Amino acid sequence: MRFNSAVRLIGPLRRPLRNYILSKRLRFPKLISLELTNACNARCVMCPRDQMSRKIGTMGMDVIEKLCRDAYKKPVQKINMFGFGESLLHPRLIEIIGYVKKSLPGVELNLSTNAQLLDDRLASGLLASGIDRINIDIDGVTKGTYEQVRKQLKFETVIANINNLIQMRNKLHSRVVVSVTIIEMDLTKAEVKPFQRLWSGVADIVYVNHYNTWTGVFPDRNTRKVKLNKFNVPCKNPWREMIVNYNGSIAFCCMDFNSTVVIGNIMEQTIEEIWRGEKMENLRRLHLQGRYNEIPICSRCNEFVFQSDTFWANLF
Repeated sequence: MRFNSAVRLIGPLRRPLRNYILSKRLRFPKLISLELTNACNARCVMCPRDQMSRKIGTMGMDVIEKLCRDAYKKPVQKINMFGFGESLLHPRLIEIIGYVKKSLPGVELNLSTNAQLLDDRLASGLLASGIDRINIDIDGVTKGTYEQVRKQLKFETVIANINNLIQMRNKLHSRVVVSVTIIEMDLTKAEVKPFQRLWSGVADIVYVNHYNTWTGVFPDRNTRKVKLNKFNVPCKNPWREMIVNYNGSIAFCCMDFNSTVVIGNIMEQTIEEIWRGEKMENLRRLHLQGRYNEIPICSRCNEFVFQSDTFWANLF
C-alpha cells in the first residue's frame, strides 16, 4: 500500500497529524525561490512571458544579503536560485550562489535552466560555486519538437552543453546532481518514453512533469489522468514556499507571474514576519475553507495536477 494513501487510514490520528504539520510549516518556509532575474532568452509555448507586465530586472546583492541574514539558523531546507526567468542571464550568478552557500551552508541550493547559455565558463563556475543540484528543462528528444516548444533556443547547443556539463562534473568527481525534465503535454507526449530512455543513466534524475496552465492563462494540455480534477484540499504552496522577486517583493505563489498578489517585501520586513503575517494568514484561511474563488489566481489554477496524490493532499 502506498504511504500517501495509507495516511487516510489512520482515522482519528489524521487530524492531530495535520494540525501538527500545519503548525510546523507556519514557523518558516521550507523552500525559498529567488527570482534572480525575470529576463529570459527563450519564448516557450507553455510560458506566459508575453503577458507579463512587470518590468524586467535583476536581483541586487542587497536583497541577497538581507535574505541570508533573515534565513540564518532558520529551518529553511532548500533555496531555488531561479524564478520567472533564466538565471544564467544574471551577470553575478556564480558570485551569488557562492555567497548564499557560504552564508547558509546547510541549505540545499538548486538551479533550473534551459542550458542555452551553459558554456564551459559557466559550467565550470557552477560546479565550483557550491550549487547542489542543476536541472535542465528540455521538452523533447528531436530538434523539431524541442524547437517547436522552446522557441528561440537551439537544440544542438543545449544538448552539447548538457553533455559537456555532465562530463565535466564526472571528471571532477563533483557531487552536483544533474537532472533533466520534460513536460508531458500534447506536443511532447510521443517523446516522453524516448526521453526517459535517452537520459536514464546519463542524467542522475529524469523528471516527467504535468502541464501547468499558469493560473488559467493557457488551456490545459495535460495528457495524463490525475486523481483530482479540481482543488478539494488546500494547496500546499502557501505552507511550503516563499517567492522572492528580484526587487525583494514577495509574491503569494510561484504561478503568479505578474505578482498580482504581493504579501510584503523583505527589504521592509523579515522573512519570518511576512511568512507569519496577517496577509499570508488570511490567504491560507481561504484555502483551508475551500474559498478559492475569492483569490483570482487560485480560482483559475490547475496546480492540483501536481498535488493529486501527495502526502499533503491525503492529510485532508
